Amino acid sequence: MKHADQYLPELLTIEQAAIKGLRIDRVHGTEFRVKPRLYQVRDNNLKSRGPWFIELFPKQVTNKDGVTHEALVISPFLAPSNASNRTAQLTRQSIMVQPATAGAYAGRPYAHITFREPGSWGGKRTAGKGEKENLPAWFLSLYKRKIRLRKTVQGKVQSDDEIGQRLSKFHDIKQVVVFDEWNDHDFIRFFMAMRVFSAERGFAFRH
Repeated sequence: MKHADQYLPELLTIEQAAIKGLRIDRVHGTEFRVKPRLYQVRDNNLKSRGPWFIELFPKQVTNKDGVTHEALVISPFLAPSNASNRTAQLTRQSIMVQPATAGAYAGRPYAHITFREPGSWGGKRTAGKGEKENLPAWFLSLYKRKIRLRKTVQGKVQSDDEIGQRLSKFHDIKQVVVFDEWNDHDFIRFFMAMRVFSAERGFAFRH
């Protein structure tokens, strides 16, 4: 039997859902038609063990230099009928996985480490440099060896103006998890742990 403060990925079952459709993604006025991949997820780490339906779809992202690349958005669109209001509101949230560009990490997927209250429009907090040990112990047991600084995998953000330079330093020291490969199941497990399990158990940064 697992400890209440453990998250065990092997307790998830992930099956591709027999649902197909199209999504319109708009980037700077341009429309892109994308085909989402839909999964039914059951997570026995949770108190409410009904099925979640998780959507993964590509998104065009334009950086400060005007260069566009493709990222992957992971977002729940349906929570279990027996989910609490706290966790059901997570259908308003998503995470984004992007390709690294720097050094040996180039091409590997990464995502920011962020915790937020479900249903809140603000309050999202991304782990920064020196805060690794303030993350929940269950999260570190899963991802500690995969945590890097954003600047390590993406290079330093370049900016010519003073405000941009200050923001660049803030972005450079964000903590991210680097995955070994582009694998939908790995991304879903990451979402369920960092968003759903943390919300249900009230985990976030230790103060």
